[in-house]
Amino acid sequence: MAPSYPIVRPQISTAPNTSSRHQHETVPAAADYSSIFDHGFHKILNGAGPPPEHLEPQYAQWEAALGKACDLPLTIQDASEGAQDWRRSIRDMSIISSITPLKHDFSQLLRARMVLVYLQQFYVHSTPKDTPSSTCPIRIPASLSIPLLLISHALDLPPVVTYADTEYYNFAFPEPTGDSTADPLRLPIRILHTFSGTSDEEHFYSVALRIEAEGARALNKMRDMLRLAAVSVGPTPSSGLTPLLLELAESIKTMGEILQTMRAGCEPPVFYGQVRRWFNGCADGAWLYEVDDSADMRAAVDGSEWLQREAAGDVRARAMAGSSAAQSSIIQALDVFLGIEELTHERSFDNAADAKPGAPQGNFLTSMQKYLPLTHRLFLSSLRDQARGLREHVLGLDDGGAAMRAYNVCVVALREFRTFHVRIATLYIVNQARRAAETTSTESAQEKAKGTGGTELLPFLKGIRDRTNAAELSQ
Repeated sequence: MAPSYPIVRPQISTAPNTSSRHQHETVPAAADYSSIFDHGFHKILNGAGPPPEHLEPQYAQWEAALGKACDLPLTIQDASEGAQDWRRSIRDMSIISSITPLKHDFSQLLRARMVLVYLQQFYVHSTPKDTPSSTCPIRIPASLSIPLLLISHALDLPPVVTYADTEYYNFAFPEPTGDSTADPLRLPIRILHTFSGTSDEEHFYSVALRIEAEGARALNKMRDMLRLAAVSVGPTPSSGLTPLLLELAESIKTMGEILQTMRAGCEPPVFYGQVRRWFNGCADGAWLYEVDDSADMRAAVDGSEWLQREAAGDVRARAMAGSSAAQSSIIQALDVFLGIEELTHERSFDNAADAKPGAPQGNFLTSMQKYLPLTHRLFLSSLRDQARGLREHVLGLDDGGAAMRAYNVCVVALREFRTFHVRIATLYIVNQARRAAETTSTESAQEKAKGTGGTELLPFLKGIRDRTNAAELSQ
């Protein structure tokens, strides 16, 4: 009989992970991942759903500023009178330098984070450059930078727009609250805010959220497999594991079907020309934050990997990626659960000559986990421990290869999902960049066809897909 390898027994805990660098300063609710297996990543308030749609009245100036930016709407490097007036109003806002009330209401804290990071993106990217190649840093006024840096520190997140801000914190279910059993292809979702004011951007977010909703079902199957392993005496029975693996594969296939609905409501030229650049992050030193010298601010800045204090007292932003699909927690979780993270997350070059200057090195997908909400990072760490040995366990079962074949169906489904992603990226970014390069000489098509995380987009995505394919098991 072939040897059997037990899956590590699950020990789901709500206790904060003390290995977090800012654990002593992070709000406790930001570290509670106990509801994710049951409700998914998108219901970030312990399964209750998204954050509220409005802040409390004392933060009304932030909400008003966001509403005005969306109503104009602002555009990239917007020199219009309305845009200038809006940026002036941001500089003139009163400074809220204490976030203590927000720390006592996690839902409001998340809403405040989302509003402020949207305001920052609007402020930075609507500001005209002196020249297209200008490297002069943009100063972010204290009225915006102080609360944003404090809140981001409390949540252990970088002070830049992330996938969580545009997705997990940016939707509402129509009344009554959305049914978790609803068909994710038709799940009614209302997007709260867009940068471009277009329905295309709303559809872009909705597709991603429907994938996350189906991801909740996938997480249910992962949970059931881990529970099966936990209660089994000796090897986990293939008769229980195999059907759960096949159900997980069906969920992954459904995610791919949802992804293919992108074209139904989001036009590639609109996405590329009006939406995508709002997701861009910060080049090293491109932003300067105006801050105070309070103890809370010193704690938020000192030791931060995202910030560096300048001699003049300002705080310089280090390089930060913007919102990226690589920050989707459910896709990261699938790699972790299937035990293929080391394959799919590889970002090295076989030949050093193939590495272009400035191209990201090392493990890019893993680096994107820094942009996930803390609770999601802690969950992935726990899942990594719980699911360790799954591949070996499947191979070791004396079941005629049934579980191995079911496992491979999951791998193939994930590869197909990534194939669909390559097609979407080609249509929405690569092809659009080529067309743009035909009409302008300011940027090459190669430079424009990068992901918002900074990668050479198409080779990167194809590499992940191909390495997923290599994860299939054989006896």
